[in-house]
Amino acid sequence: MSVGTGQPADAGPAARRGERLRAELAAARLECVVLSTPESVHYATGHRSLTASLSRGAQIAAVVTPSRTVLIVPAGEAAAAEEGGREADELVTFGEFYFTHADGSATSGDHPDLSSALEAVLAAPGRSRPAAEWAGFARTGRPAALADASGADGWIAAVRSVKLPGEQELLRTAARLAEQGIEAALGQAAAGVTERELAAAVAGAMVAGGGEPRFVVVTSGERSALSDAFPTDRACRPGDLVRFDVGCTYQGYWSDVARTAVVGEPTGRQQRFYDALATGQDAEFATATPGARAGDVFAAAVRGVEANGGPLPYRRQHAGHAIGLSVYETPLIASGIETVLRPGMVFCLETPYYELGWGGMMVEDTGVVTEHGFELFTTMDRGLRVIP
Repeated sequence: MSVGTGQPADAGPAARRGERLRAELAAARLECVVLSTPESVHYATGHRSLTASLSRGAQIAAVVTPSRTVLIVPAGEAAAAEEGGREADELVTFGEFYFTHADGSATSGDHPDLSSALEAVLAAPGRSRPAAEWAGFARTGRPAALADASGADGWIAAVRSVKLPGEQELLRTAARLAEQGIEAALGQAAAGVTERELAAAVAGAMVAGGGEPRFVVVTSGERSALSDAFPTDRACRPGDLVRFDVGCTYQGYWSDVARTAVVGEPTGRQQRFYDALATGQDAEFATATPGARAGDVFAAAVRGVEANGGPLPYRRQHAGHAIGLSVYETPLIASGIETVLRPGMVFCLETPYYELGWGGMMVEDTGVVTEHGFELFTTMDRGLRVIP
């Protein structure tokens, strides 16, 4: 079952990302960028911040120039950063936290807070006015050291939107781990089995393959219409729809895969609606080619569902999203989104339907835009699965 080792990420993908960043800095004529979200800092340095993943109030930064990358972390992350931040040329710490060494000495942060750490790093001779990713400072406020910085949120989002081959392989592995989780649960599914038991099977398979479960939505019967809900002790019953929407991370890269099953033979309405949703998703796959707009892919999904026996009208706020170091990256596959698809963009394309009091169903798959079309990372059966 295992598709991954669960070991720390190879330095190779981080090195390639660093090369991409420096090339994009040159293309944008930027001499210094301060990254502030845990995902962008990971992108630049290879360091995955557990603190920042648990609390968006935590502070972390990376300063990237054409010749140097500096990782700035809370003092409590220093040891982990030295182990995992393979692509940072320099590690700078701030705040109070004490590590004791074998000789009895102790160390704490280099600076009292993030702003003073940034001020020291940015004071290097010849350093120009920086651009900054403001998203990571949304809750804590902009550091005084960046008072004159310009914005770089759109720039880093665009850089991260096209995935390098190494990133694509990590995303492919994460998607396959999600599939393995769903298959493991389907292998145990039967009338009388609870949602919680099925969710445990999903999570167990993910962990066994080296993944880190991040969300496991398993809902059944009328609860399958609850779009984002935790599993309960409700037992599956004959005739129930059972909806899986699950995701994990593998070396920081996300998956988001969904499938639907029915306990016993499906009714005509269940089968007709599901087939229409799958046809709408097929239309997305056919449309997600270089040069297409994200809004075009959304429109194809809606037309495909409505023209093939699905709910009328088929209402959705989106029919997919980009994915990478975050589960939801831009662009969304939604009406009016003019972003043009490029080779290397990775998307989760989906066609869910939720009808309160009846049930919900969805199919969601991950793939990459290539020069020749949309290449799926997922491989499992996309049909409405029948649980004996």
